[in-house]
Amino acid sequence: MHEFRVELRRARRLPGPGRRDGQHRHRGSRLDAPRDGGRDGHRPRPPPRRRGRGAHSPGALARVAHARRRARALVLTPAGARLQGRAPRRSGPAAGEGRGVILGSTRLRVRPRDAQIIVRRAAPARDDLADILAQGAVRAGFQPVVELGSGRVVGWEGLARGPRGSALERPDLLFDAAREAGRTEELDRLCQRTILRAAIAARLRAPAVLLMNVEPDTSGFLPLELRDLYAQAVSRMIVCVEITERALTSRPGTLLGHLADLRAMGVSIALDDVGTDPVTLAMTSLVDPDLIKLHMALVQQAPGPAVAEALHAVSAQAEQSGATILVEGVETAEQAQLGLGLGATLAQGWLYGKRRERLTPGLPPAHPPVRLTRRRDPRDRAPFDIAADGRTPRPADHALLAAMIRHLEERALTLGPTGMLIAALGGVRELTAERRAAYADLGRALAFCAIIGPGFSAEPVPGVRGAAVHSDDPAADEHAIAVVAPHFAAALVAHGRPGDGSLFDYVLTHDRERVVAVAAALAARVA
Repeated sequence: MHEFRVELRRARRLPGPGRRDGQHRHRGSRLDAPRDGGRDGHRPRPPPRRRGRGAHSPGALARVAHARRRARALVLTPAGARLQGRAPRRSGPAAGEGRGVILGSTRLRVRPRDAQIIVRRAAPARDDLADILAQGAVRAGFQPVVELGSGRVVGWEGLARGPRGSALERPDLLFDAAREAGRTEELDRLCQRTILRAAIAARLRAPAVLLMNVEPDTSGFLPLELRDLYAQAVSRMIVCVEITERALTSRPGTLLGHLADLRAMGVSIALDDVGTDPVTLAMTSLVDPDLIKLHMALVQQAPGPAVAEALHAVSAQAEQSGATILVEGVETAEQAQLGLGLGATLAQGWLYGKRRERLTPGLPPAHPPVRLTRRRDPRDRAPFDIAADGRTPRPADHALLAAMIRHLEERALTLGPTGMLIAALGGVRELTAERRAAYADLGRALAFCAIIGPGFSAEPVPGVRGAAVHSDDPAADEHAIAVVAPHFAAALVAHGRPGDGSLFDYVLTHDRERVVAVAAALAARVA
């Protein structure tokens, strides 16, 4: 689809046939352009919606696409064309140029004799994105991270933007265009390279921290050039990569593997936007982040039940793991005080500074604001080995094992949207009608529910994730269930005794660290 930029200019500068100097009214559309190019704050009224073809001919029937509020141009596309929803770029400061008008999807009959219309072809957003990627035209900016209480800068968050003044300058529009073009991973790597290079060039030094967003909807593969940049950065500063829970519920195995690779390179992990979505609270323990970033809504709204629930969940996780808590969106001293009450020791927000183009490190902080922890890759161990490490397995027949598994399933139902359940069903290839109904209930009740086994599809039950494990995988023959919530954790793992088909060796544990490790090992097998 081609888009066209339309500029309305004064007739005395661009005289048209049959018009006197200074007259340029769109009589057919009732659209008046300002005589002096537009007074401050004045915008012409959009035309009324018309029915049918209208009375004026000849004319080009066009659909006016979305235009930015302060844009100086209209974007017209042929009638019937599918609109891409792209905002036009601001046109140049030509003399006598009229202001643009937001007309949404209104149909407008344009009569050439009513105004001089200059039509230029505008490059589609996909072409703009291609140019940005080809030229590496992403800009890095940095917002300070401060120590609550003292206000001392202890680090910076790297924020990527598109070319200044372009239609894709805003990061949300930039990544929307990349997703539409299927080039999200390419753009994400470019943003990471740009921010890392800028931080290295600015000589940021440990124990100062560099926070950096990573798009979760990617494969996690890091090219050698990017790996080398990470190696340079972690040798100079603390690098902390931020993720959201979005990919953890859709592609947990991929994301957990990516996080394990980053941690192996010496990178810390932050979980972003925690506190407003129960799913994030449920998945926090699975990520086991080094830094928990509280959503800005927690300090920008009056405390209530939702804030209290988030505070209890985050406090439990931080107490268990030693994670640092950061509060976002701090704009007033009162919000900073509330952040301290929520347990945060770090903060970001306009109270401490907006995004800036240049990073100015200053004096390094007295101590590391974010920890760096080493963890074993969840893909490397079988659930039974994790549960049985240092424990003596107990014997059980099939009836006892089934009863204990059902008890944990029923307990999980009481946890609601802050709970998750992941299970391995041994050699089971198909669920009975009774078991399908039970897991359908779990899928509706919990933030995340998944089952793995030799023959399961990606969604064996509506609302339940599934994964088929290879016959060589130790988990293929294990019966396991892990239930995790902010204030509850339990896991049962069993496998058959060699040479005895009637008995199983099993381990039941409520040790939270061990339960979370079992859950992570199971989730790592869900692609």
